[in-house]
Amino acid sequence: MENEKEYYTSGQIEKMTGITKKALTNYEKMGLISPKRTGENVSNNRRLFTEDDIERLKRIMIIQAYGPKLKQIKEILDNDDADLIAVIQSQIDDLRRQQNHLQNLILFAKFVDITDTDFFEGLVAGPQDIDAFADMVRDSTIYSSCMNKLQNLTDDEIEAMFDELYDIIDDYLTLDGALGFCGIEEQIDRFCEWWSKNVYSMDEMGYLGFWAVFEDDALIPSMVEEAGEDMTSGSLEMAAFYVYMKRLMVHTQELVMQIALESDRDIVLAMSRVEDLRRMIAREMGAGDVSELEKDSLVLSVLDYMANILADEELVSYIDYSNEIDLREESVEKTKKVVALMDDGTKQ
Repeated sequence: MENEKEYYTSGQIEKMTGITKKALTNYEKMGLISPKRTGENVSNNRRLFTEDDIERLKRIMIIQAYGPKLKQIKEILDNDDADLIAVIQSQIDDLRRQQNHLQNLILFAKFVDITDTDFFEGLVAGPQDIDAFADMVRDSTIYSSCMNKLQNLTDDEIEAMFDELYDIIDDYLTLDGALGFCGIEEQIDRFCEWWSKNVYSMDEMGYLGFWAVFEDDALIPSMVEEAGEDMTSGSLEMAAFYVYMKRLMVHTQELVMQIALESDRDIVLAMSRVEDLRRMIAREMGAGDVSELEKDSLVLSVLDYMANILADEELVSYIDYSNEIDLREESVEKTKKVVALMDDGTKQ
């Protein structure tokens, strides 16, 4: 004789799984489960669940934890060919996108604050300060070369560029939060390699050259947002800013601290080192060919950015995950004063 199935009531299911009777009712209404009934039109017409029902409920709980609506869960469970692992991985990617979006909103708010930009204007058009400095490179041959190249690409070339870019943007948006800023740096490096291959050497054009071309030609921002979503292009510019500023602080910190130290003992000696700092910052930012006055203005603003970043302990802890930055806000402020003295002397 065939063994009889063992049945469980709603109350027993709630104790076993934590799923409430109300949730079970909703699942039944949506067609997610079809429990047996003790009898129609009688007072004790209770739902009875089998082991198979419990297994299905477990799957529902697992999938629901990752965010899909009940209707989507039913479609997944009713599809015999559905790969549950693939479904969950897709939901994990969506959750990572949400997590990264929230993180980027926080970083962007800090970004506009660091660059002393009106918040709403910064959200719409990016920091005005950086765009004004980008004017320094808009007359350069590099800028002209980039714009001409982008405007004369064939459809096949654009498609090939997009195919390479899509994976970079997708990985950027679905970064594992546990990777923190390290993950962002890796993706920005990948993007810079892509840019160097398809547009122009990032080492030669620097951040300002990248900013000017990215802002002025619609092709790449549109490709970025097609691969990602709204605001992805602004997020990418912001992430590149943090990467550049972190590395600029690491590259210049020894000289900045030296100028700050010497400013207390020998201001003339301190001022004599400003040219080296000016050259380093201008080269990294892509403004190596601009006038001395423009360089001083750029250096003062970059030092402002550094000081504002260093004043935010939470931000420093986030971007400096490997403890490479020894620079202190006080040293930057002292160096700013020395550069300002040089600037005043030049104007006189």
